[in-house]
Amino acid sequence: MMHSYCKQNYFRTRPTWIVCSLLVFWNNPASGSEPVYEWQDPITNEKVMCQQCPPGKFVEQHCTKDRPTQCTECPALHYTQYWNYLERCLYCNNICSNLQVEVQPCNAMHNRVCQCKPGYYLDLSSDFCLPHATCPLGSRVARPGTPHENTKCAECPSGTFSNTSTGKCQPHTNCSEQGLELNIPGNQYHDALCTACKPNRTSGAQDGQEEGSGNLECDQALINRAVYQISSPKKLLHLKRMLEQGSLPKEEQATLLQLQAEIYAYLTSIRNTPMEASVTKSLLRVLQKTQRHRLRKLLQKRFSSNLRN
Repeated sequence: MMHSYCKQNYFRTRPTWIVCSLLVFWNNPASGSEPVYEWQDPITNEKVMCQQCPPGKFVEQHCTKDRPTQCTECPALHYTQYWNYLERCLYCNNICSNLQVEVQPCNAMHNRVCQCKPGYYLDLSSDFCLPHATCPLGSRVARPGTPHENTKCAECPSGTFSNTSTGKCQPHTNCSEQGLELNIPGNQYHDALCTACKPNRTSGAQDGQEEGSGNLECDQALINRAVYQISSPKKLLHLKRMLEQGSLPKEEQATLLQLQAEIYAYLTSIRNTPMEASVTKSLLRVLQKTQRHRLRKLLQKRFSSNLRN
């Protein structure tokens, strides 16, 4: 009955052919002797013990009392992987998808073997190749993804940060060791931001510097303060729209870190562009329009000497 069932279903689905294979190969002994199976001669109705066929072959004719099992090589694109008593070989039905690569071609003794291509892994719950996860900012790659396993991530420990999806956790910069002042403390998402700006000096120039030579440093310090002082994605998105004069679609969705990075890049580009309006004036004007009065006052208090003009 088992033989008839397996023959009719012909292993069309993976669960079916696995079950049938287990049943067919159940008689395979642990010893090195050739396995046998029981067969009833349809002519004499006599039960006989027949030798199974080796991998790569199938039963052309079952044995009788007078002759052994007749085994034949599997045809092209067909196989038998184990000792068996199948009346026809299994078809190499593993077809590699566009997200897979062939790692073992079909031959008489095994099916074609596919695995997920680089950058993908086999999700066992769906049996599909899915892209490796990218580690979120503030974490590191603890174990790279393989064709069989997704990427494993781990949060950056205290005192370190990662601002890329593939980078390692880096230690925060020690500003004092570089003779600089700490402007923004580091966290797991970004480095400590240092500055050479000495805000609110009564003199128009810093020690050893010509008049106005510290403006770029103080502009950068102000940008850092403005960007990383706001912790609400909604408020940052509003600020970004105002800075770019409403050019963004209203339905745009972005994370806090993404918005901080984009606003930081935008303000830095203004600072570095000749003939562009002062970054400090542009920023304060937008903070006024967006009613970020508390942040505006904080920046004015800290950088008042840099904001006089």
